Formats: sequence, C-alpha cells, structure tokens
Amino acid sequence: MSFYSLEMFYSIETHCIVLNFLNISYIQTYNVDKQVPDSAGTATAYLCGVKANLHTIGVNANVQPYNCSASLDSRNRPDSILKWSQDAGKGTGVITTTRITHATPSAAYAHSASRDWECDSMLPEDAKEKGCKDIARQLVEDLPGKNINVLLAGGRDTLGASTPEDDNPIPNKNDRLNFEDGESTCKREDGRNLADEWISEKTNAGKSAVYVTNTQEFREVDPEKEDYILGLFKGSHMDFSYYRDESPKGSPSIKEMTELAIKRLQRETNGFFLLVEGGRIDQALHDTRPRLALEDLVALDEAVQAALDMVNLEETLIIVTADHSHSMTMSGYPPRDNSILGTTTMDDVTDKMPYTTLMFTTGPGATFTWMVKRLKKK
Repeated sequence: MSFYSLEMFYSIETHCIVLNFLNISYIQTYNVDKQVPDSAGTATAYLCGVKANLHTIGVNANVQPYNCSASLDSRNRPDSILKWSQDAGKGTGVITTTRITHATPSAAYAHSASRDWECDSMLPEDAKEKGCKDIARQLVEDLPGKNINVLLAGGRDTLGASTPEDDNPIPNKNDRLNFEDGESTCKREDGRNLADEWISEKTNAGKSAVYVTNTQEFREVDPEKEDYILGLFKGSHMDFSYYRDESPKGSPSIKEMTELAIKRLQRETNGFFLLVEGGRIDQALHDTRPRLALEDLVALDEAVQAALDMVNLEETLIIVTADHSHSMTMSGYPPRDNSILGTTTMDDVTDKMPYTTLMFTTGPGATFTWMVKRLKKK
C-alpha cells in the first residue's frame, strides 16, 4: 500500500504523518522459498530477524511449511523482539485489527510451521501427536505470549471465547465473496475458553487483569490500575474502519487502542515494546477494495499521530512499515484534482471508455481464473 495514495485521498497537497518522518527508506521483501512473500514470513523477518519460508511463523528457513517436527527444534525457533523486550524487563503489547492469532501478531509470540494453525481444529492430528500447539494456545500458555501486558484485537473464536454475535456475523456491505470478512476460519473443538483461562492465570498470580469485548467495556478500563488488558472485539477480524460500529456495543478504533496501550505501558520503568498493525489494509487490497484500504490507512495514520503525541521522541523509536506490497497501480493520466477513487479518460484511448485511476493485477475482477476459484469455494 503506497503512502502516496493516501496523500491523494486526503487532498491534493496533504501528506500523511509518515511522509513527515525525518528518515524514510525502502525495504526489499521476499520469503526464502518465494519471490513474493506472505505476511507470516515477513513478520518473522522483521520481528525475529531471520528470513523464513512461506506460511511459517516464528521459525527459520530450516522449517518447511506444515513440518511440525522441524518447528519444535529449539535451533529453529528464534526469539522475537517482543521476547527480547520482556527479557530486558520492558512492558509489551500487541494491537491488530485482524485476529490476535493472525500472521503478523503471532510472529511476535508463536512458533508454528503454518500460519493456518490458529486454533486446535486447524491443527492436523499428526501435529497434535508430535506436540505442536495451535497459535492461540501458545499465546495463552507459553512465553512470551502469556506475559504480554496488552492484547487488543479481533479473534474471540480462535480462543474459544465466541459470543452469540460471533456465531451469526453480519457481513459488511458490498462484501465480495465474504473474503476474510464476517466469518471465522477457526473454531475451537477442545471446549476450552482461553480468554477465561488467561484471566484466571493472571488473577491467581495476584495480578490485576481485565477482559473486554466492546467499546463501552474498553472505555471503562483504567490503564493506571490494570497489569494486564485483553480486548477481543470480534469473533474473527475487526470491521473495516469504514463499517466500524461506533456505538458503545461496537469496537474501538485503532487510535483508541493505541492510546490505551501506551497509557498502560508507560507505567513500565524500563520502557516498552508495542506492535500496532492496521491489518485490514492488506485484506482490502487482496480483495481489490481500495476505498476500504485507504480508510483503514487513514485510521492507522491517526494512531501513528496519537503515538507521536504521547511519547518522548528523545527516547522512543517509532517505526512505520508495510510488510509487503500489493498489485494496485495508478493509471495515467488523471487530472490533478481528480478523486483517487474516480475515473478518467484520454483522447487517444482506443475505445474512448473511462477507466478507474486505481487498478489491480490480482484479486476479484483482475483475472477470470481468480474469480472462478473463489466462487468454487462457495
């Protein structure tokens, strides 16, 4: 997702916060086994410092996808920067608008031969027999996951904490094939409620902990009192910003979640590490929905500004990055004042038909093959 697209979305001469940073750079992304990476391998790269294979989480390239045995070898399980932070006595937090067990957040705390192993129902029987844990269990049972101070995201289903609303989700308007939207890909089969277990483990250890599921409960949290904060606001991913329910029974914005996390983590005398992901930007672009992507990018930009306003930049490093690019391109030559979501045309276009400024080379409408594949899954 290009930050320059956001510039045009705001207005002609307005920049997003990131473009005002003193240091801006380009990064090269790839998996060890793929020219074009996925978010699991790239999150492993920037959180754990090693390149990995497609679909693998928190393991090095010795682990091929779905190879449970190799993923259990301690030599193949690098620590993450979140683990380093805890070892240094720092507070830690993870925020995402996806499921808390999705690719990017899980690379901060889990080691898995497959990003798909989010809950027990997705874990193959042979992997269970060999001792591999699903990602949700690793979050609640293992280090460093169980010691994370702030967890704010979607993903009640993978933790076995589903509500009636999660069992009957309302899909977002104009959903194309319900792609990554309004439906969970992983329901627990072991009968465990890991959110309840998370609370019990903390309180039994004499710590203060709170679990919230909507904006009203979220806004009642006192970050000055709670040692641990868990917020899971949807069964699967949180809503796109454009469709977010802003009522008390809805979900907080990524800006609000960032502010609460910083307020809690600033209590730590040794500092803190906080990962904040606007994960639905990627998913909107996969599904060729640029407006939703841009709206979520604006929301993330507001979260970045909130962080800048709250921390001491003399002692705090803030890094804003994408983990990979997408196939969205800007077509020539729209007028300078044209809407980034609009259409344009040129006299020398053969068929004289208008075309959209933004186009995609993958996803719905890009190729007939892609559409047929998606439809066959329904």
